[in-house]
Amino acid sequence: MRFELAMEHVSIGMSFRQAVTTIQHARDHTKTATMSNMNDLIVGQYVRVLVGGNLQDISDLMGDLFVWAFSLAFDSSTHFEQSFFDLRVWICFKGRLCNLHLVNLPLFDRHTAEILYNLLCKFLDMLYPYWRIKLLNALSNDENTMTRRHAGLFTRIARCAKFNVLRVWCALH
Repeated sequence: MRFELAMEHVSIGMSFRQAVTTIQHARDHTKTATMSNMNDLIVGQYVRVLVGGNLQDISDLMGDLFVWAFSLAFDSSTHFEQSFFDLRVWICFKGRLCNLHLVNLPLFDRHTAEILYNLLCKFLDMLYPYWRIKLLNALSNDENTMTRRHAGLFTRIARCAKFNVLRVWCALH
């Protein structure tokens, strides 16, 4: 029960420490002993296990025999002076379109096309090594880093894919 509550709190954007404090506050007010023995390290470990399990499920889905292609949607943005790279995958599985959020990674360097490309390839190679064979299209915003004709992220992704990749602009916005 207590870990389910912690996961619900984390899923709405609370930090591990905030989730633990909220549960401890509820325990103190309700005098419920089953909500004890929790700290932010334990919550962090559970979240990491859940994220790892979900990424494994997505990897299995990408490699399923019924999935012959998928789309990637990527975007980079800055929030409170911190840059992020967001990656989603769209997969049609047994007649249903699944729009799955893969990762939102903080960028500590400048977000050039080369840095984003290397980051994206490393992540996808670990997630599903055969992604280049099944990549059908890519979606991104109109930012220069994404769209430059010779050195943009999309151009680099299209070059490494096995087949021609369809490009869709601004679908994320």
